[in-house]
Amino acid sequence: MTYLRTMVDAPGDGSEITLSVYGGHVAPPSKVEFEVKAEHECPEGGDGELSIGVEPEWSESATETEGSIE
Repeated sequence: MTYLRTMVDAPGDGSEITLSVYGGHVAPPSKVEFEVKAEHECPEGGDGELSIGVEPEWSESATETEGSIE
């Protein structure tokens, strides 16, 4: 949970974070929108699985002017 808290707080407090993506790194800009998804997968006759996904999202133009992709 600490990593999630850091990721959520960073844009607002001016900190920079870097995410590993497809063998490279992405530094999101300061204005990031988070999409939160809750999922429930339940196979027939078995125990289900619950999960929460958090996806930071921003426009490509914001990355070009403020963030970075390496």
